[in-house]
Amino acid sequence: MAVMTHLRDVKMIKDKTLEQIDPMKQAIMLMKKHQVKMDEDFLVTLETNKSQLKDVSEKALGPVKESILPLQNQEAQNIKGRLARFGVVVQEFRIKFQNTLPYHVTDSSPEIINGAYDQITHFYIETCKLENEAKELNNLETLFDLQRSSYKQLKDCKSELISLKEMWDLVALIDMQFDSWKKTLWDQIDTENLT
Repeated sequence: MAVMTHLRDVKMIKDKTLEQIDPMKQAIMLMKKHQVKMDEDFLVTLETNKSQLKDVSEKALGPVKESILPLQNQEAQNIKGRLARFGVVVQEFRIKFQNTLPYHVTDSSPEIINGAYDQITHFYIETCKLENEAKELNNLETLFDLQRSSYKQLKDCKSELISLKEMWDLVALIDMQFDSWKKTLWDQIDTENLT
């Protein structure tokens, strides 16, 4: 795993760095064109570093990668199994999520509202745990050059939790407002001063 991490880092650094060298060379040539004084060896140093980076990356990504390829393939298969099991867990969580959370308001009272908030909090915590595990698995997918999973169900859960929280905030606000109005003694209000 440590070797795979280093190989991934070498590959990422190599790609990013090589993308930046040509624009740097163009900037140097433009500066020379406009007679900006600079070290003459900078362009040579840049080209030397580019070739050294290519050599290091070829050595790292060539023989080293070939020597660990059997182990990499075996671990990739283990990770694929882990991904499949996690996919089932996410699917089951999504079904439980949709069947348990209070999507429809049929009645409101402080107890019902508090119960809804407790369910939303519980599922938020569980969704965050699953998202963290998904990030770990995505990191492994990147490390072993596997197709990256998106886990749309978790994104849907997070989005619906936000909407549910907002809905229950409105329900709580309206319930408290009506509760306040119910306590008002309307027959004792001076209606003449209201108009």
